[in-house]
Amino acid sequence: MHKEKLGKALINRRFGQKNIKKENKTPFSVVDQANIDRLFEKLEISKKDISALNSRNIQEERTEDPLDLIYKRCVEVFPLNLSIPPRVNFTEKISITDFQDLEKRIFNKWKDEHKNVIFERNLEIWRQFWITCEKSDVIVQIIDCRNILFFFNKDIINMYPKKKHLIVLNKSDLIKNTEQIEIQIKMLIEEYSKEYHKENSRENSKENKENYKELSKEYNKELSKDEFNKDKYSTEENIKEYTTDNHTTDKYTTVNHTKKEDIKSPSNEIPNVQWLVFSCQNNKYLEDLKNIFIKYNETGNSTFGMIGYPNVGKSSFINTLLQIKKVGVSKTPGKTKRLQSLNFNLNNIKFTLLDCPGLIFPTHQKTSLILNSILNVDQMKDLIKFSNQIIQHFGIKRLCKFYNINEFKNDSRFDINTNFFNQMIKIKNIDFGKCIKKIVKDFIDNKLTLEIEEQDIDLTINYDWYGFGDKSKSKEIKKGKKVYKKIR
Repeated sequence: MHKEKLGKALINRRFGQKNIKKENKTPFSVVDQANIDRLFEKLEISKKDISALNSRNIQEERTEDPLDLIYKRCVEVFPLNLSIPPRVNFTEKISITDFQDLEKRIFNKWKDEHKNVIFERNLEIWRQFWITCEKSDVIVQIIDCRNILFFFNKDIINMYPKKKHLIVLNKSDLIKNTEQIEIQIKMLIEEYSKEYHKENSRENSKENKENYKELSKEYNKELSKDEFNKDKYSTEENIKEYTTDNHTTDKYTTVNHTKKEDIKSPSNEIPNVQWLVFSCQNNKYLEDLKNIFIKYNETGNSTFGMIGYPNVGKSSFINTLLQIKKVGVSKTPGKTKRLQSLNFNLNNIKFTLLDCPGLIFPTHQKTSLILNSILNVDQMKDLIKFSNQIIQHFGIKRLCKFYNINEFKNDSRFDINTNFFNQMIKIKNIDFGKCIKKIVKDFIDNKLTLEIEEQDIDLTINYDWYGFGDKSKSKEIKKGKKVYKKIR
């Protein structure tokens, strides 16, 4: 190398990349928004200019946009009340910018329909969810078996009825009584079967396709009226990430997978759905899981998509299946940031796993998300608002027995929940917010369970001694080993 080239190389290495800023394209989860952000979403839906809002005398003259027609018809056709946003298909007559505008407006309209709950608001995360479901031959929905009715999402089965579905009831080692799993599954299947007969998903899908064809024809007519540059229209190579695959429509009969030690297979099953009890801490379920994967692999290289709420054990499930740590695991929800594709061999058979980031569906309130360890408790600053709901969920008697609180005064100046927290603050030497976090974390770590029996627990609340002048007239009432002071 010449001296001049070496000198230029050293200078470029030292100063050449100083002002270059790399864009962070890693998608981040957005589950809640401020009021100003929601205002911008409404403005994007109505396509209003925010700069013209303050001008009162200016009359807005809007020309008819060809996208407005297809947007209005899409809103009428697509089911916006579901917990999954509608997927807008791409047509060759629409440019990429117009398609992105249409997709964003429909997504904002779907978010506006679910404005009273907490859910995933980032469109990029939902794109990864769509790709996972469309590319997968088998959709594996991983749920926490401690609360099956909470984590199970029936809309995934309704939106992809021709796919094969595997419901993995993970973390079964945290439940002592397996009969609870069987009862929850029976209740879920009975509820689903009633709705399944009312709404035929295949007929709805055909109607959507026909309506969308009509929309594209009307949109093409509008395009012919106006002067558009043909170079705008994208080719198939430019829109690969927005296209969908054509999957086969063969019927699949489910295989009843049961174990004597686990739950029994319900009599009324959901079509194309199979249930499996699993635990990453117990290797006895691993062979049964591998057999199911082999049975599902009909084409020789099937794709399995892993979806579910955050912190349900998707990454641990994949590491247990592969018998090697391929993906990161953490107790904090939201460890997986982007879609991951993993290839592996099982008995000389090729498989592909798609690990989708955890999504929060718009089906539950914020308190339920906190108690089911979906939201990170350490990052929340408004836990005090949910203190009464958390106490009602567990009950004061159960909390007193777990934290060894033998007595506390019922001061009439405060409610009963505040009196309980005041006594807990004295015993644990922590503040009010940390008391709530401790209760939630103990429940997440399975230390505090709802299986504690309330028999032989007598926690009679003391009378308010502020309303009585004579404090000396007190009587000790002994209930077993606990002593309570009652003021007459």
